[in-house]
Amino acid sequence: MATRNGGEPREAWLRDEILSHGWSELKQSFVQVYDDPGDPRCGRARGGPEGFLPWDDPRTIGTVRAVARELTTGDGELVVRYRSPDGLLGEEGAFSICTFWLAESLLRIGDRKGAERIFRRMMNQANHLGLYSEEIDPASGVALGNFPRPSPTWR
Repeated sequence: MATRNGGEPREAWLRDEILSHGWSELKQSFVQVYDDPGDPRCGRARGGPEGFLPWDDPRTIGTVRAVARELTTGDGELVVRYRSPDGLLGEEGAFSICTFWLAESLLRIGDRKGAERIFRRMMNQANHLGLYSEEIDPASGVALGNFPRPSPTWR
């Protein structure tokens, strides 16, 4: 097992770091920036790295609920990555992968109805080839951003 500076294992150190500085008591959620009660981040909908905390841990449930509450569009069905200013021009759309992560996470914490609603919405976002764009314009449903594409060697 890898260690940090010859001492404690990196995994334990990282876990302690995240639990100590990434959790906001105010938000009852893991947040985007250490020691900042600001926004959660969409990737946190997955409850942290796989196996980091169990799905029934109150911190995992709180984080999933915070993402659903604070990072979804007005209808509660599409997820944006974050709400804080990032210094970039323009507005981002909702992110397909983050929305799928939220659907999965809601299911894992026992909210089947919420998960199914979001999942069904995303099923309608696929194009005629069954592909999902990186982003979706929440107002119009128009595909934005990149699309996956096969490698040049794919036949």
